[in-house]
Amino acid sequence: MDQPGGRRQESRPLARGIARWLSECDVTELITQYRGGATVCDLAERYSIHRSTVSAHLHRRGVKMRRLGLGEQRVDLAIRLYKRGWSVARIGSHFGVNGGTVWLALRARGVRMRDAQRRER
Repeated sequence: MDQPGGRRQESRPLARGIARWLSECDVTELITQYRGGATVCDLAERYSIHRSTVSAHLHRRGVKMRRLGLGEQRVDLAIRLYKRGWSVARIGSHFGVNGGTVWLALRARGVRMRDAQRRER
């Protein structure tokens, strides 16, 4: 954009969000809560940060990460919900996992998946 006097002003993209920095005390508490059973998603919401930021803090401190996945009983329920018309994203939210995790678990069990328009593939 030109300004008076012939100078150009560059436009800058707007920031996506406000960065939230955790103090060392916050990170120590986050680790304690994770080791006490809190999930990455729970901590992300509690500290108003992204779940990948929670994971990064844990990795930097050498904390062994839990792999929750779905488990056999949850996969059974996920299959029933999917057949009732629930999306993998909705099922993932219900179980506190990523929709991709649900998709992989359903495919591994031989479930015929729908496309984005809800048609079987």
